Amino acid sequence: MAAVRPEWEYLDVVSTPDQTTEMRVTGQRRVGGIVATLVYGAGGLELWARHRNGTVVPVLALAWAQVVDIVGTDVSDWRGYQRRGLRITLTDGRREDLVVPPVLAEVRAARGSGTPWNVVVASRILAAHTAVTPQGPTTLP
Repeated sequence: MAAVRPEWEYLDVVSTPDQTTEMRVTGQRRVGGIVATLVYGAGGLELWARHRNGTVVPVLALAWAQVVDIVGTDVSDWRGYQRRGLRITLTDGRREDLVVPPVLAEVRAARGSGTPWNVVVASRILAAHTAVTPQGPTTLP
């Protein structure tokens, strides 16, 4: 992925039921709870996962213009348990929830402020969005 998106940021995530259709392109029998990589940068957001043949393939691509908001919140995993994660709200009203395992840098950054670390992650992604679209995220009417 680094060769494809060298200036983008990478974040390990776990898929939720929101990505059932997209995860089928991986060719894996199990499409739930797959460890994937959220890649974000100037062009938007992409979700990449390992195909059963061992290659890494894009399963979801969103331009920043399609993204209304990104928040750190509790999301449901494949077993219905609430986990810390990200909610990406899209302009068509859909959402893409992703479970975000603890990221050491964000956990340390959040520790002193009392802010949940998944909120710190969402802020970091929104900063990339704002850098591309200076007005930042839009709000649906």
